[in-house]
Amino acid sequence: MLCRGNSLSSVVGWGDNISIDTVKASFAIRNSVGLFLSKLRDRGLLYVDTISQKEIDAKGRLIELNFPESRISLKGKITHDWDTRIRKVSASGTVLSENFAVTTNSYLISPDELVRIMEEFHPRKVWKVKLETEVNYDVVCARR
Repeated sequence: MLCRGNSLSSVVGWGDNISIDTVKASFAIRNSVGLFLSKLRDRGLLYVDTISQKEIDAKGRLIELNFPESRISLKGKITHDWDTRIRKVSASGTVLSENFAVTTNSYLISPDELVRIMEEFHPRKVWKVKLETEVNYDVVCARR
């Protein structure tokens, strides 16, 4: 079973400047992980990715992408607020002469926290996977 794109952290909502109830989010993440694991067959594999430890260590990041031939220019900023457990992504730019700006909030969960949550459900094994081609996320797997 796959849960890609750091989507688990958006289990209670995702969108432009949405407010996140972090207590509800924490409960929903635990519930989702438990449900995922319960649906696996014996020896089934759960693959979930989260923000990278590299991003956490850098305390967020700045992003700037320019593709002049495609008329695309993007700027973004990712910030972490560990007190409120909010990860905020602010982005703006131009795509084909159309300007946009958006800010999204999601629950801030680390790879280590995801490991601990998975272990609460006592699968056979929980481990972090380092994929050479994955640069945005850290991967955590569990085998039922």
